[in-house]
Amino acid sequence: MVNEPQFEQGITPETERANLRERVLSSPEQGREIIKEYAELPPEKVYAPEYNLSPEEMEKLERRVIDVNFEEKEKVLQELFNIAREKGIINAAKAASKLPPSLLDDFHDLLVRFVHEEQNQAQDAGASPSQAA
Repeated sequence: MVNEPQFEQGITPETERANLRERVLSSPEQGREIIKEYAELPPEKVYAPEYNLSPEEMEKLERRVIDVNFEEKEKVLQELFNIAREKGIINAAKAASKLPPSLLDDFHDLLVRFVHEEQNQAQDAGASPSQAA
């Protein structure tokens, strides 16, 4: 079992992704498990107040996901990914809680790939001409 993430409280989705990127990249073989366990944390223990959603707001997010035809798996995953970027990974995982487990696993895999891609983009940006100067 992966140790519970130790994050500061009151963070934004951007800070959340940076924190998760650090954890996933330090243990890439456990990336999916790190994301999965993190997504189970209570949002109020992690997010800044503006990212703690009311039951009504969460219901709207759930509908955004459920209203997508399940046969269109890529659209469901894209909608979850959009929610994760806008409202945070924990909120996206909660919105996805009524989906089949296989789709949740695919969503966790998508998040792990995203973390790696963001790292690669950051490294590419770090190797920009400003580094050569």
